[in-house]
Amino acid sequence: MPYDEAKALLEDALRVCYYRDKQSINKFQLATITAQGTSVSEPYSLPTAWHYEAFKNPAKAAPGTW
Repeated sequence: MPYDEAKALLEDALRVCYYRDKQSINKFQLATITAQGTSVSEPYSLPTAWHYEAFKNPAKAAPGTW
């Protein structure tokens, strides 16, 4: 898998984890290991969007919740 494709897949998974855990922080570092050596990125945030209707009232679609 090419590096850019793997990074995009990992960032999508991290974004889902961030949306599901309200106590997490939207800041990540990526480590890369190749035959040439290792590198660790500077911390960075992923773009997020909180304007979706499901985020405004999450209990609306789940009867019996608070």
